[in-house]
Amino acid sequence: MPAVAQGKRPVPTVQPDAERDEDLLRRFVKHGDGDALGKVFARHVDTAYRVARRYFPHTGDAEDAVQSACLLVMRNAGQFRGGASVRAWFMGHVVNVCRNKVRENARRASRQRHASAPSGEPDAVRIAAEQETS
Repeated sequence: MPAVAQGKRPVPTVQPDAERDEDLLRRFVKHGDGDALGKVFARHVDTAYRVARRYFPHTGDAEDAVQSACLLVMRNAGQFRGGASVRAWFMGHVVNVCRNKVRENARRASRQRHASAPSGEPDAVRIAAEQETS
């Protein structure tokens, strides 16, 4: 990495012979080149994992989210239009997967709380009490 100016973040240098992410993604879409997509993932999977860890304290949940995002990127690669970098587009998938999983977990927890909450008398007891009073 180049020297860092005071107060500035380092800017990673790209090797002159390295293919751009957009070109690799295009090669995957047009020719089904899995190695090209693998290079994109290899470049960005660490960042994707760090993003997912912000949502999930357990490593397994973060890994699952990144894997799901990678599958979405594979499915949606043909929809990439280049308005943003491939990295930003990939991270958008990671964030969306994480948010959906967080919502899903919250819904599941809510259903479990409602299911385990006492709902008053059990039906058999209530029916027996009604029969005695009639």
